[in-house]
Formats: sequence, structure tokens, C-alpha cells
Amino acid sequence: MTRLTEVMLRAVNLGSFDKEVQCKTGRTICQLAAEVAGLPEPLPTRRQRLFAVIPVSAGQGIVKGFVEQVEAVLVYLGLTVKKIAETDVAGLAQAALAGADIVFCADDSLFMALNLKNGTCIDNATATAEMYVHATSLMANGMSAKKTLLLGLGKVGEACLVASLNRGADLWVYDLSAEKTRKKAREYGVIPVEQRLAHVCREAEIIIDASPGEGFIPENWLSDGVVIGAPGLPLGLQAQHLSRFQDRMIHDCLVLGVAGMAAMSLAQGGPE
Repeated sequence: MTRLTEVMLRAVNLGSFDKEVQCKTGRTICQLAAEVAGLPEPLPTRRQRLFAVIPVSAGQGIVKGFVEQVEAVLVYLGLTVKKIAETDVAGLAQAALAGADIVFCADDSLFMALNLKNGTCIDNATATAEMYVHATSLMANGMSAKKTLLLGLGKVGEACLVASLNRGADLWVYDLSAEKTRKKAREYGVIPVEQRLAHVCREAEIIIDASPGEGFIPENWLSDGVVIGAPGLPLGLQAQHLSRFQDRMIHDCLVLGVAGMAAMSLAQGGPE
């Protein structure tokens, strides 16, 4: 989670973001997560599952506010959270001794939700991709046969690629690495963008921005009706143009991914 910053986390307002998501998709965050996970009922009906968030100090260390914000999202979803004071392995032991069912933890390489009862693990990259593609599809009234441009082919981007294909998108892909662009295009049978990114942006009905680039998409690259799902950090759209696209864009630094992780972990948790 090295691209997350304390400033980003402080800016999160769960209530406001939930209203925004509901206005744009017709679903609350909780409903989106339950749909993505295939749960037959809302998350709050599963309060009996105990969650814990473990601070991890390895690598570049703990991002200030990260643990607290993950806990806040889980509580907002109506789930039960055990506070963990210890870090790293000691924190994992504390969570296990407290009877935690599912623990969240992150280092520089992986953010996961681990079910201590059955050993299943949900990667934040997968959960974030599923949540964003589902939300974007709802905003766009479906993705089937719609020209969709995916920017960035890292872990989240590749998971978005799979999720978009599963929804029937006419998919074009782009990564700063031309070699990766060509490789993933061949692997998944999609169209690589190698020389004409601005042109493809203007033609796209849907853009999934899963890139780590900041402010590289100018206003004149985008059509008036484009729908944007932006799980990438920081945001690729230039900041001065946000207001023009705000009504048909979903972007946040953490919330949707955490909600998806929680719901997917619950879905794999076995009988209550």
C-alpha cells in the first residue's frame, strides 16, 4: 500500500462517499460488496464474524491512519471489529487469541484479508478490481460490447481486465510498458494500445484507470459521455477537470476495496 498517504486517508468521508456511490450506481457500498461476493443478504447480518486489522511495520512501515481507516470501513459496513494493539506477528497472535475470524493486514507487496478459520485469502487487488468494474458497469448500464479502455496492467489492472472481459466489454489495454501491453493483449485476446492513446481515450465509452500515473489524462482526451472507474492511485485525470466528469466517475483510495475484501471473505467463510 505504498502509494497511500495520510492526506488521502484523512480525506475519506464514509457517509458522503456512500451517498455518492448510491447516487451513481443505485447501490450502497454494502450492497455493491454483497453483489460482488455473491452473498444472498447484506453484510450486517453477519455481525457474529469477528474482524481484526493488524498493523505491519515491515518494509516502508505503517502508513499513518491506514489501520484506523480500514477499521472504520468495516465498522461502517456493520461488522464487528477487534482492536489490535500489537504489530506484525505479535498482532497476528493477539488477533488469533481474541478469536478473530478474519484479519486484514498489509505490507509493501500485499494487502490481504485472511480467514483464520479456513485459510482462505482475499487479495485487495482482486477485490478492488471486482468492486470498481461492477460499479462502473452499473454507471454505464452494462459493459457488453462497449468500447472499454483499461489503463495500467499491474495487479489491480490485470484483475480489472478479467472482470471487464467477464462482463463482455470490447476491451483495449494500455500500460507504460509496451512489452507488457503486447503480452497481456495476446494472453487475453484483447486489443493493445501502443501508439494512439489519446485517440482511443476519445473513442472510449468506458475508461478503467488502474494506473499509478498522476494527472496524465487531459480533458480534451475524453468524450462528454465517458464513464470512468478509477481504482488507480493517484488519479490519472487532471485535477482541474474533475468537476466536468464527477457525475460519472468513481474514485477512492481505499473504501471499495476493503468492502469487497470483507464481503468476499465472508462469502468464503463457510456456514454461520
